Amino acid sequence: MHQRIKIFNINFIDVNYKTIKSLLDKGGLLVLPSGPGLATINDHTKYHKSLKNSDIALFDSGYLCLLLRILKGIKVRKFSGFKFLDEFLLNLSKEKINKLFCQYELRNNVNIVSKVEGLKFKENSENDLSKSYHYDTYFNTFKAWYFLQDVSLDNGPLNFVDFSHKFSFRRAIEEWLSSIRYSSLKDKKDWKTYGSSAKNFSYYEKYSTKLTVKKNTFLFANTHALHRRGDSKPNMERNTIHFYTRESPFKIFFN
Repeated sequence: MHQRIKIFNINFIDVNYKTIKSLLDKGGLLVLPSGPGLATINDHTKYHKSLKNSDIALFDSGYLCLLLRILKGIKVRKFSGFKFLDEFLLNLSKEKINKLFCQYELRNNVNIVSKVEGLKFKENSENDLSKSYHYDTYFNTFKAWYFLQDVSLDNGPLNFVDFSHKFSFRRAIEEWLSSIRYSSLKDKKDWKTYGSSAKNFSYYEKYSTKLTVKKNTFLFANTHALHRRGDSKPNMERNTIHFYTRESPFKIFFN
C-alpha cells in the first residue's frame, strides 16, 4: 500500500521508481510540483487547481521532504526530475517512440534510443572530438533533441553545415577512404576518428548554421551531414531529451 499525504489539498503519493511504472501504465495526469511553485501556490489558482485534480503527485521538492521529516516525522522519497525523465523514457513503449519518427512499414523493426542528456562543459575541452566537424556514418541517419532550456552561443549549440548530407561522387570516394581508415584502427574505441574533418574547419565554420534555440524547441537533424558541438563557456550546461537511431540502409532487403 502506497503512503498518501495531502498537502495544500494535493494528494501526494510516496513510491519508488520501480512502482511508478505500473502507475504510469494506468494513465492520467502526473505532476511533480517544485518547491518555488508550492511556495507561491496561493497566487496561482489555475496551477493549484491542476495540481489538485492530478492523478499522481510526486515529491520533487527536497525542502518539503525535509520539513515533513522534521515537523511531522513523516519520511518520504524525493524524486529527481532528471532521473524520473530517464525512467519515463526507458519505460515508454518502443511503439510509441517509433510512431513519432517513422511512417514506413519497417518502423516496428527500428531501434530508436531515448535518454536524458545533461552536458556540463569543462574549461579545457580541446580533446573533445564532438567539437570537430564530422559525419556520424556513411548513410542517412538522424538525431533529435528536445531542449529543456534556452541554448545560446555560450552553451555549445549544434553547428550544422547545410546541404552537406547530399550525395556526390567525391563524397562516395571520401566515405570509402574513411572506411578503410576505420577498418585499420587497432583500437575500435577510437571510432570517433572516423568521419572527423579538421582540414577544412575554418571553411565549414564560416558556412555552418549555429542552431541557437529557445526552451521547448524540438530539433531534428540528419547527422549524415557535417556537424559539430559548438564552442561554449566553461561550466555552462545544456540539458536535453535526446533521441537517435542508426539503422543499416540494407535492412530493407533482409526484413
